[in-house]
Amino acid sequence: MDGVSVDPGLMVGAQLAESFSDGPAYWDTDRVKLLKTAIPVRAALPKSYPSVGSTVTALNEATYASATGSSLGNKLILQDYRDFFAHHSSQANVLMADGSVKTMIDTNGDGFFNPGFPVDPSLPGLADSVGYTDGTVELNSFEIFTGPMLDFKAVLGKEGSFEE
Repeated sequence: MDGVSVDPGLMVGAQLAESFSDGPAYWDTDRVKLLKTAIPVRAALPKSYPSVGSTVTALNEATYASATGSSLGNKLILQDYRDFFAHHSSQANVLMADGSVKTMIDTNGDGFFNPGFPVDPSLPGLADSVGYTDGTVELNSFEIFTGPMLDFKAVLGKEGSFEE
C-alpha cells in the first residue's frame, strides 16, 4: 500500500451496498432458497401480498401464496432483499427507476427488510444463518416491488419484443 491506513469497514468480506436483489426466493423450513427451478408463472404469482406490520407464518402463508401449486408446494415467492441492509438508523433509502427515493424501514431490528417470508422465530441462530429473525413484513409491495420476476416470453406467449 501507499502508507495510507485503510478503513477497517472496507476490508475483504465487509458488508457493502448492492444495487439489485438476489431474485425470487421462498422460505424452505429453515432458510430462504433462491428460485432456481422453472415453475409455471401462475405458481409464482401470489393471490395477494402481505402488508407492512403483518406477520407471515407457516400457518397463514397459503393465504398469500399462489392458488396454483407447483413442484415446490404452495410457497409464497418474493424477492430476496437480504443484500439491502439497514446501515443507517434501521433504514435504507432506495433510488427507484423513476428517480424517486423510497425508504425501507427495519421494524424488528435484525438489519434486514423482510418482504413476507414466513420465518419461524423459534429456530436457533436465525440472525447468523438467515438474517431475517421473524416473519414481520417490512416492505409494502406497492412501494418496493417484492414479487417474482416474470419470464417475458411466458407472460406474453410470443418470442418478439414487447414493442412489436
